[in-house]
Amino acid sequence: MINDTLGNLAFTCKPGRILLITAIVVFILFTAASVFICFTTILPIDGVHFSGDVFIIYKTIALLMGIGILLLSVAIYLSKKPIFSLYQNGIVSSFNAVEKKLYFDEIKDIYPYASGKKLFMPNNIMFRGSDQDSWQVISPDYSNNIEALDFIIDQHASQYTPKIVEQLKNGEEVTFHYMNLQQKLLNQFFVVSNKSFQNIDSKSFRLFKDKIIKDDNVYYFDDFRRIALNTILNTINFINYEGKIVLSFTHTLIFSRNTFMDAIREFNKEKVEF
Repeated sequence: MINDTLGNLAFTCKPGRILLITAIVVFILFTAASVFICFTTILPIDGVHFSGDVFIIYKTIALLMGIGILLLSVAIYLSKKPIFSLYQNGIVSSFNAVEKKLYFDEIKDIYPYASGKKLFMPNNIMFRGSDQDSWQVISPDYSNNIEALDFIIDQHASQYTPKIVEQLKNGEEVTFHYMNLQQKLLNQFFVVSNKSFQNIDSKSFRLFKDKIIKDDNVYYFDDFRRIALNTILNTINFINYEGKIVLSFTHTLIFSRNTFMDAIREFNKEKVEF
């Protein structure tokens, strides 16, 4: 039973049924066609039998029914997805009568991305509670998917970011993950399944209140004159006092990137230019 700590229900995201309905219609049509063929060719009608090779008719019926059953089975399998209920403070996923609750301040990674016809504007969002958890995805075949994407990003930023900032103030480190640009492009343009994004091997860097450690290199914020966002290349550039870019991130590749940018801004207000 879900308790009231989640706050008010904003809306629910349910997987689409178009594919399943289409498969059911096709299955019914193929079944009807098979019955029609059977009663007009194989079974006697007014004492007249089909004079051709009856095995061709059997094969035709078997082919029609096989295709119909295959399409229906695939549609049923693909339709078995969780239902997501989005609340003020978290997300509840329901699948096979089992409900799982995940608060926004417990979601470590979120990542919006584009697929299908949406080449640039994100229309999917995946999220997970920890590095060991499986990704959960709200994709375009869900109802309210764009609303869910914006809602999760906003609520996560408002509830998870203060928690991270407090950890950094206490001297703790926070690990952020990011994906390789080449991997992202290959998956976006050449792979259909959402599983491809979920299975990408991500890299990581460690954020402290006074430095970033990436690939065993230490970058202190005191060594930077400016931290600027290049809106054309979508990069966050860390520029030293000689005017050279010594560290750069493609911010659209970082998981929970709003949290990362807000944390950077929190500890470098006089240097940040975004």
